[in-house]
Amino acid sequence: MEKHNSLKNPIFILLSLTLVAVILFAYSNHFQNGFHFDDSHTIEDNKAITEVNVVAFFKDVTTF
Repeated sequence: MEKHNSLKNPIFILLSLTLVAVILFAYSNHFQNGFHFDDSHTIEDNKAITEVNVVAFFKDVTTF
């Protein structure tokens, strides 16, 4: 039985690169937008994430 390596297939490589390019294009202006709607109380005004302590974040449920 012959095994095929799809990672060496030029069509697979071309389609993969095209997909990555389309995704990057679709989200290209994502980081230039501000927060909206429920983001103000969840992200901007959340006292638990003003200074993130990763260990406490996963151990203490009150950080939510």
